[in-house]
Amino acid sequence: MATDTDRVTFGVGWGLRLSASRDVELSVLAEELGLDGVWPGEHPTARFAGYEPHIVLTYIAAKTERIKLGTAAYLLPLSHPVRLAKQLMTLDHLSNGRVILGAGSGGEMPKQYADFGIDVEERGPRTNEYIQLLRALWGESPSDFHGRFFDLEQVTMEPKPVQGSIPIWICGRPGGMEMGPDGQPRRKSRTASIRRAGMYGDGWMPYYMSPESYRASVEQVRAVATEEGRDPSKLAMGLNCFMFIDDSYGAALERAYGPRSAPPIGRERVEQYDFLGTAKELVPRIEQYIDAGCRHFVCKLETTPEQVATHMEYLAKEVVPHFR
Repeated sequence: MATDTDRVTFGVGWGLRLSASRDVELSVLAEELGLDGVWPGEHPTARFAGYEPHIVLTYIAAKTERIKLGTAAYLLPLSHPVRLAKQLMTLDHLSNGRVILGAGSGGEMPKQYADFGIDVEERGPRTNEYIQLLRALWGESPSDFHGRFFDLEQVTMEPKPVQGSIPIWICGRPGGMEMGPDGQPRRKSRTASIRRAGMYGDGWMPYYMSPESYRASVEQVRAVATEEGRDPSKLAMGLNCFMFIDDSYGAALERAYGPRSAPPIGRERVEQYDFLGTAKELVPRIEQYIDAGCRHFVCKLETTPEQVATHMEYLAKEVVPHFR
């Protein structure tokens, strides 16, 4: 394991489509169990059922006192950043400074962008600009901002967040391909999300990464931050991971691939990226990522609605104590 003294944290989410009231109940349980945060995601117009995450988090804020309230991930280009800045500031006050914006650019479902009247090819530039605009609105007032999509002068937004500026953790899945000088495809050394995290983020929280690729991404994020004159040690390093708790590794593996989604997820991908089995398998798996630089785990508990509370209790009582 890593030898530094940084506290390892464990937040939770669930890959289930539960009622909003059940989301709140599970979040209260997460706090009672000593877990560190709750992290809903969003797909506003996709085939998945779900709720607007910041509205749900506002209700959770009223029922809890300690846990962090994050998103994994919020599709930032589909928001209006001026309105979002006010909403997040309000939630930060209601929660006494517990908000983290886990922001991604998305793009896997282009129809969502068409539904919002936004060109999917603009998602990267919009994400970069919106992050900078949010920071400007949370900073000194009045402020000016001159970008590609927004051109604002003497804008005042008060009050400021409790935290001063709400942390923005960049979500993404590196691994795109580009053509090399020999005309053959090769993996990109730095994807847009890695550059975004190093240039603008307060944290880095990818998903679907092996320990080896995660280690490389951490090094690249920190290198970009250094190039930009930022302090890389101040960037939080997290991972959004899919966790299948079961009586054995084999049972978890059987549940994790195949008909889990359409098209089916292959066994090789599950074994490479997901967290499977009992504490006996989960603890060393987590240690691999700690060694690679991760300190903040968002565990998306993949199970049935009837078992999610039980699996959360198992995570809190059988896995987390190994890292406290």
